[in-house]
Amino acid sequence: MTVAPVKDGVVDYSQLTIAYAGADKESLYTKPVEKLNEQLKPLKQLKEELADFDREFDKRIKQRIADDQELAGEFGI
Repeated sequence: MTVAPVKDGVVDYSQLTIAYAGADKESLYTKPVEKLNEQLKPLKQLKEELADFDREFDKRIKQRIADDQELAGEFGI
């Protein structure tokens, strides 16, 4: 954008000022990534909790199978 002062209703083109604004590449990348990471935190936590649940569930199923096999062995099955 170019601006110039106005003196007595007349634009003084001898004193032009060029003004510009913009965003640096870092802020264009970093801010959206930070925002996305913040939104992903609950999903990451849920993923960890589901993995913990899956490990515990698997452990209990294997124990149940072992118990059933032992019981079946006692009855000769």
